[in-house]
Order: sequence, then structure tokens, then C-alpha cells
Amino acid sequence: MNLYLRLIITLLRCWRLPRFSVGQTLERQLRVLPNDIDINGHMNNGRYLTMIDLMIVEYFVRVGFARAVIKHGWRPMSGGSIVSYQRALSRLQTYTLRFRIDACDEQWNYMRFEFTVGQRV
Repeated sequence: MNLYLRLIITLLRCWRLPRFSVGQTLERQLRVLPNDIDINGHMNNGRYLTMIDLMIVEYFVRVGFARAVIKHGWRPMSGGSIVSYQRALSRLQTYTLRFRIDACDEQWNYMRFEFTVGQRV
């Protein structure tokens, strides 16, 4: 239920925000919620990818791509991901999630996501 609530909040927020241009860096301040925590007391590995998915949804809506996705019945999906974990995010910790598209070719978009606390990735 929490993930659907986050999706609804994301959609409501990004529909009201100004349009976004491809190539800009999208930033969002977020907080680690108690249900994001795993048994080791830090943010669950899978939750990072969930937060990335929400950021992609916001990006698609703000650049106008979501309209084409709905119109054509497309189902965009991740073709793969490489994740490097450097530091843990703890319960209720505030962090910034940064997103940008680094490159594109005929078939793929190459995206970069950074979870930062202050100046530290």
C-alpha cells in the first residue's frame, strides 16, 4: 500500500510542476521511511530501485513522454542496472536523489541516479 501511495503522491506532484527538458538533472529530496528498512537497520537494497522507478515516472510525466506511452500502449522497462552501494541510508535520514540521462542510442537510454546526503554519494 505504501508504494501505491508514493506513486500517487509522485503523480500528483509532478503534474503540477513545470515541464522539464531532456538533459536537465532532476533532483528530489526524500526521507527513508521505517518500512524502507531491512533487518540490518538500513534502507533495503530493493527499495533503492523502487525510488529510482518513482523518479523515472516523474521524469516521463514532466518531459511529456508519459502521454506518448499511454497513447501508444507502450510498456517501458529497465533492460538492466548496475548498482554500487557505498554507504547505508538509515531510518528517517533525509537524502537527495539525482537523476539524469547520460546517453542514448537507437535502442537504449543510459541513466544515472545518485543518492546523496549532503555532498557525499
